[in-house]
Amino acid sequence: MTVNGCRTFAGVIGLFLTAALTVPAPAQSSRDSQCTANRAIPWDQQIVGCTDAIKSEKYSGRDLAVLFNTRGNIYLAEDDFERAVADYDQAIRLDPQYAIAFNGRGTAAQAKGELDRAIADYSEAIRLDPTYILAFNNRGLAYSSAHDYDRAIADFDQAIQLDSKNPIAFNNRGNTYLAKGELDRAVADYDQVIELDPNNAVAFNNRANAYLAKRNPDRAIADYDQAIRLDPKLATAFNRRGYAYSLKGDLDRAVADYDEVIKLDPKNALAFNNRGNIYLAKNDFDRAVADYDAAIRLDPTYAIAFNGRGTADQAKGEIDRAIADYSEAIRLDPTYVLAVNNRGLAYSSKEDYDRAITDFDQVITLDPKNAAAFNKRANAYLAKGDLDHAIADYTEGIRLDSKNAIAFNGRGNTYLAKGDPDRAIADYDEAIRLDPDESGTYLNRGLANLYSGSLPKAEADFERSSELNPKDAYTALWLDVADRRSSLPSRLAQATTQIDMTKWPAPLIQFYLGQITPGAALAAADDPDTNTKKHQACEANFFIGEWALQRSAKDEAVHRFRLAAADCGKNNNWLTLINDELNTLGAQP
Repeated sequence: MTVNGCRTFAGVIGLFLTAALTVPAPAQSSRDSQCTANRAIPWDQQIVGCTDAIKSEKYSGRDLAVLFNTRGNIYLAEDDFERAVADYDQAIRLDPQYAIAFNGRGTAAQAKGELDRAIADYSEAIRLDPTYILAFNNRGLAYSSAHDYDRAIADFDQAIQLDSKNPIAFNNRGNTYLAKGELDRAVADYDQVIELDPNNAVAFNNRANAYLAKRNPDRAIADYDQAIRLDPKLATAFNRRGYAYSLKGDLDRAVADYDEVIKLDPKNALAFNNRGNIYLAKNDFDRAVADYDAAIRLDPTYAIAFNGRGTADQAKGEIDRAIADYSEAIRLDPTYVLAVNNRGLAYSSKEDYDRAITDFDQVITLDPKNAAAFNKRANAYLAKGDLDHAIADYTEGIRLDSKNAIAFNGRGNTYLAKGDPDRAIADYDEAIRLDPDESGTYLNRGLANLYSGSLPKAEADFERSSELNPKDAYTALWLDVADRRSSLPSRLAQATTQIDMTKWPAPLIQFYLGQITPGAALAAADDPDTNTKKHQACEANFFIGEWALQRSAKDEAVHRFRLAAADCGKNNNWLTLINDELNTLGAQP
């Protein structure tokens, strides 16, 4: 399973997979055989020593089995798993009661990902020697890797019962409790490891992971600090501490930690991905893309990095590149809900609503209780003009999450588009009750009140929307429309002190203030993107129509509203407003 930002429990360190490198020496062996699995002697020399001893015909039975087992351990240490297994096979053939060889072969099988074979070998080692702590530990790790956590814990329990001073078993049981989500038990086991071995950097790192899972980043950071003090080259502690800092919003410290990980381990794809996430949060999209590029170069199967890069691409407005990255993430992991969701949003931004709906369908198939996915699919249906499907999806989203103000607001917009302002207002009321500080909902309710003839209520809603978000240009324009209909002085000039007058729809405000002509306002709606140009032309003609209406220029108003309708396409919210004005003027929509 993948999650946004990191692989699950990527920072947990197990103490494990150790075959018995120190084994009884054959009765007739000598030091010059150099077949002792002594780490002080280079492995290649020991392989030669073991091979010479095996071929010498001086050894037989258990002694020869020990030599094969020792060479198997050396091959295992060199990650030459096939040769390791072959040697363990020989050791077992020579001595079927040799528990250590079964444990070694299980270790090699586990390293190859063959968990069932590994468990079978560990089980045989335990049958031959029920006090064999290492075999219990390793079988526990194999069960944990297979997500059979209860059996894993039972094995670590047995290892602890055999040796209550064994920090390895406590650490690994803690990791298993962490994977199960039993965080207090995990912390208790890590506490025990630290009590037994106060200089164990791994235990501090793992306890920090548990605190992080408990949403206590401060205690986590304290433990990561201690792990790093004990082992300044423990890259995973820097990596996870960076994540903890990011949760606290301390993005600069997070970047510094990821920098250190990359310095210690330049091939650490996770660190590049995580630093990319921080740059993305800092809106430094080019650096984010560069880090995601590095993560993908190091691990071309890293679906999370493709999703991250797609997010950065989309933030830069490079929608086609974003879709390509999301698609690759989905190809690598077809169950990656976030990537499917993000691609749906990207398609929506291109107004490719059918593909967007297909993606949200898939999200819902993967996660049928995902209220946000129903809301997003409803948004796409609303944009398509399929109002009944939109209402059905918003309603399901509300059923799944009755406190979702966004869904009530969206359903209100849909009812308004259907010409049912009373239901729209009821939904806006509920959205405001749930989230009284969302300016957009007041704006929407103001529009519903305006077009249902409740001008004072509309005025109050626009005022509240402006108070909550004085930088919103559309609220300022609608408040000005309401003020003029109420024969009140305009407040538009004062509003411009907080509005960004360098971008759309600032030209409409300038037009309302008499600073530019209608033609200049329309000219300012021009944009290289065809869809953007149409939307802005729709808005320009609509507000020019409102301006004409205020001056009793009925024919000009009708002309502008019809032009707006032609440009608005299937934008139901605008079409509802336009058609209402045309009907009021006695003109055909």
